[in-house]
This record gives sequence, structure tokens and C-alpha cells, in this order.
Amino acid sequence: MTSKLKLLVGASALTCSIIGGTSAAHAAGTDAGVDINNTVTVDFQVGGVGQTQQSASDTFQVDRVIRFTLVEDTTGSRGGDSSASPNEDDVVTFFTLTNTSNEAADFDLSATETADANNILDGTGLLVFVESGATPGYQAAEDTATFVDELAADDSVTIYVLGDIAATAANGQNADVTLTATAHVAGAAGLGDQYSTSGTGDALISDDTDVNTAGVETIFGDTGRDGVELAVDGYVIESAVLSVFKSSSVISDPFSSANPKAVPGAIVEYCISVANASGAALAESISLADNIGGIAGITFEPGTIFVDATVANAGTATQTCSGGTAVTDATGDDAGEFAGGIVSGDLSNIAGGTTLGLRFRVEINP
Repeated sequence: MTSKLKLLVGASALTCSIIGGTSAAHAAGTDAGVDINNTVTVDFQVGGVGQTQQSASDTFQVDRVIRFTLVEDTTGSRGGDSSASPNEDDVVTFFTLTNTSNEAADFDLSATETADANNILDGTGLLVFVESGATPGYQAAEDTATFVDELAADDSVTIYVLGDIAATAANGQNADVTLTATAHVAGAAGLGDQYSTSGTGDALISDDTDVNTAGVETIFGDTGRDGVELAVDGYVIESAVLSVFKSSSVISDPFSSANPKAVPGAIVEYCISVANASGAALAESISLADNIGGIAGITFEPGTIFVDATVANAGTATQTCSGGTAVTDATGDDAGEFAGGIVSGDLSNIAGGTTLGLRFRVEINP
């Protein structure tokens, strides 16, 4: 009977259909732990008479694959190294962590200096924080988490690395930092166990040769198949590089109008130039103070202070100032003053490669 049945089946009196279950898919792939179930049915006849349908089913569970990306965040103005100034604290570099695993994961985070030949970081250590999402951009009061908790499949999060810049850092110097993210088991508040080949339970990474379709196994699918990803960002110092030069020229004397000399009664103009090096960062809040009160032999000429003067031949023996904005000698009413024997003046911001000056006059005591 068995042989006859096999003959009839083989003689094309058989039709088969497969009934299978489906599951939702997304970029991270089918969720871990999903049951994949399908059933095959067999219809057949014996002597032209339909027989009882036969069927068989199989179920397996989708395994867990741990994979994720960690990259420097280059969106908008965040691209490239973060600009920093000497002695500036909590300068932020930006990273993006994306979980492409097929279930949620936790991530431990750490940052280290990887290239800082000029020691521009002050040695107090780097701080790592996770963006809370409440307010874009690093917010000290909001972004306080130091690890990623329960990052869902296909979700991304911004990571901030903060560093303090040394006072000795110079324009154009840079330092690189490396952020490391390590995958951990999700499912409960707090950082779960690290995925590893020596772990237990869900944290155990399965051997590829240990196939087990009856349960959920875990494998690494990240770059190094080790549950660890690295990314590099950095800091670049963009500082103003100022040079100051002071010169004097005789404007007039009591004896000669064509070729004045520095004789008693002569008027002498001081020209103080402030130059910012080409390519340097914008210099702001520039304030000059020249104490002439204790210098014997000269007296300040009232009403002669000018700020933002134009400078010719800056930094040379032939340097001169002209023009500018006249300010009063009084204290607190504008950008200049003469008080306590000190000539003071505030200059406008000076961009890299440009120069501004302050000028005033004194009389050589007759």
C-alpha cells in the first residue's frame, strides 16, 4: 500500500500549497524573536478519489543581529572640526549613533584624545553626553545622560563630546578625539550587560556554527563583528593673533611749519596700531590703555583722541594714523576717555588680515 501511494503521488496526482506567516520589515531587518511559521499542504487522489489532505508545519525564530554605526555629525555647521579659542571650556564635538540592529540596544560611551601634538586640550579629560531630544544642541541642564539607554531599531541619537582648551593653544593648532560606542543588552532601565562571547543569557554571542532555529541567538553584524564602533572628530583653534605697534610723529613746533622738530612746545601724535594676522579669528572687545600720566616732559592735548583710525605702514618705523572716530575725554560717554593720566579707547572688531588704530596727541612741555 505504501509503494502504491508513492507511485500515485509520483504520477502527478499531487498538488501542494504553502501557507506562510509574514512579519513587518524595516531598514534594520525583521525583528529579533519573531516567529516565522509556514505550513505545506499535500492534496492527492487514489483511483480518482480525493484523499485526506496532508500537511506539515515549521516554525523558527529570527535571530538577533547587533549592528550600528557611529559617525562624526556633519549636519549644517557641525561639519569638520569644532572651532575653539584658547582657554575656552566645554567646546563640543558632535557624533551620530544609529542602531541598525533588529531590536533595541544600549550603548556604553567613552572618549579619548587620539591626536593632540600641541596639547591644546588642558588635560582635565573629555566628557560625553547624550542628547535628550528636548532642545536641539548641547544643553547642560538637559543632556546629562552618559550612555545610551534603549535605542530602538532604526533610531539615531546625537552624542556630544566636550573638551576644555588650554590657555596656551595657538591659532591653527588642532586635536582629534575618538568616541567609542559598545553595544549592551537593552530591555530594562540602565545599561545592560555587554554583548560578548563570554556573556550569559541574551548577552551571549553565538558561535556561527551553533545553528539553533528553535530559539533566538545573537550575532555581531557591525564593522569588526565585535560590538564596538569608533568615530573621530576634532577641535581646531581659531584665535585672533594680534600685534601692537606704537609710533610717534611731530605735527608742529613753535618755530618751523615746514619741518617740525621735537622741541619744547611741539605737538606730537602717537599712533597705536593693532593688527590681526591673516587667517586668524575675529578679534573682539579690543580695549587700549596708554598711561602717559607719569611720563615727565609731556602733557596730554585735550580733544585729540580718535579710535578706529586708518593705519599706513603698520608695524614699521614709518607707521602713521589718520582719520577715525573722534571721542571725548570724558569717562563713560563713548569709546574713549582720558582719566587719571591714562588715554583709553575701544576699537571695533578686527578681522584676520586687517588693522585698526588709536591716535592722540601730547605737547612737549615748554
